[in-house]
Amino acid sequence: MSDSSFSDSSDLDDIAEYEMIMEINNEDQDEVEVVRMRRYINRERDVAEERLMADYFGPHPKYPAEYFRRRYRMNRELFLEIVQGANNDITVLHHSPLFDDLLADNEPVAPYVVNGQPFDKGYYLADGIYPQWSTFVKSFTVARDEKNVVFKRRQESARKDVERAFGVL
Repeated sequence: MSDSSFSDSSDLDDIAEYEMIMEINNEDQDEVEVVRMRRYINRERDVAEERLMADYFGPHPKYPAEYFRRRYRMNRELFLEIVQGANNDITVLHHSPLFDDLLADNEPVAPYVVNGQPFDKGYYLADGIYPQWSTFVKSFTVARDEKNVVFKRRQESARKDVERAFGVL
């Protein structure tokens, strides 16, 4: 009987020790959650960008050319040439009113039928850098059969023709 009473007190000690460990663990987790919380600071980046553009690039810049050169380590004209040369597909996408209309679901209706399936809005041939929008048709990354190989080749050809026509390539 003494063995069973020793065993019972040992079990109670184990349970008490387990509960104490769990309590400490829960307290530690509460402290970790408090530490992980971040405070949001509104830095008004849009206002700062407008001010920067007005101060350096506006019709009457606040700062003279030598201030621009000191800050950006190049003259303003070279900087503008670099920025204009950066008119890649994504830059155009983000600044085009055409795509603003797409996002607002105001694009023109252009009905057509493919394989008996009617569609009412146009699509754009795109490569892999564009976002996953339903209006962008991208070629297959890996064509698995001859039909997809032909489709991919023709789609890429049409896309390149359009890019050449607009001077992108």
